[in-house]
Amino acid sequence: MKKLSLLLILSLSLLSTKIKAQNYDFGKVSIQELQELQYPLDSTAPAAILYKNIKIYYEYSNASGFSLVTEVQERIKIYKKEGFNWAEKGINTYQNDGIKERITIKGSTYNLDSNGKIVKEKLNDKAIFKEIEDENWIRNKFAMPNVQLGSVVEWSYRKTSPFAGYIDDLIFQYEIPVKKMEVKVSIPEYYVFKYLPSFYYPITVVQSQRSRTIQYSSKSSNSVGSQTFIDNHTVSINEIVYNADEINIPAIKVEPYINYIGNYGAKVVFEHTSTQFPGEIAEYYSTDWESVAKSIFNNYYFGKQLEGINFLKADVDNQIAGLTAPEEKANKLFNFIKTQIKWNGSYGKYADKDIKRTYQEHEGNVGAVNLTLIAMFRLAG
Repeated sequence: MKKLSLLLILSLSLLSTKIKAQNYDFGKVSIQELQELQYPLDSTAPAAILYKNIKIYYEYSNASGFSLVTEVQERIKIYKKEGFNWAEKGINTYQNDGIKERITIKGSTYNLDSNGKIVKEKLNDKAIFKEIEDENWIRNKFAMPNVQLGSVVEWSYRKTSPFAGYIDDLIFQYEIPVKKMEVKVSIPEYYVFKYLPSFYYPITVVQSQRSRTIQYSSKSSNSVGSQTFIDNHTVSINEIVYNADEINIPAIKVEPYINYIGNYGAKVVFEHTSTQFPGEIAEYYSTDWESVAKSIFNNYYFGKQLEGINFLKADVDNQIAGLTAPEEKANKLFNFIKTQIKWNGSYGKYADKDIKRTYQEHEGNVGAVNLTLIAMFRLAG
């Protein structure tokens, strides 16, 4: 037994050393990654995330102020046919009143030819489609080219958002294992966020502080106003920085009676609580549970979705006919919705589109599915 324990410790140590030595620069896929036949720590995995890197930071410009930038790089290995769907991706972008998030995407598929040489095929821009979910959400979808058993797919995207108070949830755990994941979030002192980790799987996040400079310009004129000058300025600001560096994150285990296991994976949420720029009064968004609940339930893609739900009534009545116990009704509707709506792979507590449309199209994100089920429970009494 001691010998087996020692072998396990040694194998994990070697794997950790190998991970640290691996080149994760974009486009630097190795022959060793392509030759790998199964994931070392889980031979049942149909695919594995070999590397994922997320950088979130703020840029400043005179014209638009602070913009939130999210940069993501992801490298995935396909081991089995059941893992082919991991070579597809959908990324949501938001727009409101003519203001929109912008995104750029690039990627490549890597295979080995008959001579053992690496063959690279780039993702064509024409293969990236924008699917309008509703007036606010656009889903940017693509499928990587020439995916085969043993392929490694890699993509990166850069999303620039004028909605500076909305940081995407950081998902660390998926239905497939993650070999290595790095995250860095840098937030200027003017934006205050509440850091909310999940407790299903421990993620070590190190918090630090640093200073950085931003440049801006202003106009001035001479004493008689006959000439205008452009003055350039440099100001130093503080930032709070969150860093995470995780290896060998296991796949989420499928448990009985859990419909959307993504709800139970390791993640980190940043909740925007206030904003205060120099010389301005602070603006608060959620200071206690009462204000948080009020904000959420007034949101169109959360609480407002639970209004006007009678389109579900006929199906609800049909499903619970003859049932009296609340537990029986809940189980019946829970199992029914699993047959009606397919999870589209997107997370979030908010619905990505109207739940009526979700129900009609039989597909939606975690928020849309959960809210549809809540609506059914309400109708069932």
